[in-house]
Amino acid sequence: MVSLSRFLSLLEAEKRVEAVFNPWAEFDRVYDIDGRAPAIRRQNLEGYLRPRLGRARHLLIAEGVGYQGARFSGIPLTSERMILGRHPVVRPIHLVSEGESLARTSNPHHPGLNARQQRDGFAEPTATILWEVILTNRINPFEVVCWNIFPLHPYDPKKGALSNRTPTKGEIERATRYTAMMIELFPTAQITAVGAKADWGLKLLGAAHRSVAHPANGHKRQFSIQLTKILGEEHVRARHGGSATTNRGCGR
Repeated sequence: MVSLSRFLSLLEAEKRVEAVFNPWAEFDRVYDIDGRAPAIRRQNLEGYLRPRLGRARHLLIAEGVGYQGARFSGIPLTSERMILGRHPVVRPIHLVSEGESLARTSNPHHPGLNARQQRDGFAEPTATILWEVILTNRINPFEVVCWNIFPLHPYDPKKGALSNRTPTKGEIERATRYTAMMIELFPTAQITAVGAKADWGLKLLGAAHRSVAHPANGHKRQFSIQLTKILGEEHVRARHGGSATTNRGCGR
């Protein structure tokens, strides 16, 4: 059974590859605040994952790290504005235990950022949609863990670091071991794939899961309806003494 500290160490040690940025190991001299950035992102991620151990009922697996999300926040499907308490819905109390601190890592003085980004950090549309569903349905945020089937930031080298691209099947296949470790860390959480890439990767692992549409590209309403249904069903089971579906075994 993998430990959280071992998981974080392996993630930090992941080898550098072209057009992929590892937020928990690499320092970007252009856009990061300073050389402490990777360590800050590791601390943010650990602070997010640790209080969910033994509590999470849901493991939501999306596609890949985006530059507006975990690239700078260190937490999957979570933006800097959320960790700084400058988001209209999500606050640090939804992310980490009381007394834990979170910090931004994007350079607030970089001229490539607009005035709002310089002041409040990045905002991530998909993260906002997902968290709205969680909190609107009054789901305990510490019973939900977010991750990505490709856990690093794939970017377009022609557009630069502040861009996103779809991870290739080869990239996903090589990185599924991290999702397998997440499943070990949260063995009783019900898995939900957010989008086709996550669904494909989870099938490679043989992990039992449900699938919902990715909220991007006009699928926000469909995603919200589907995820609300899944969260609602589990909430009812929990209220009546049921337990989450185990992650052991294959199939969907």
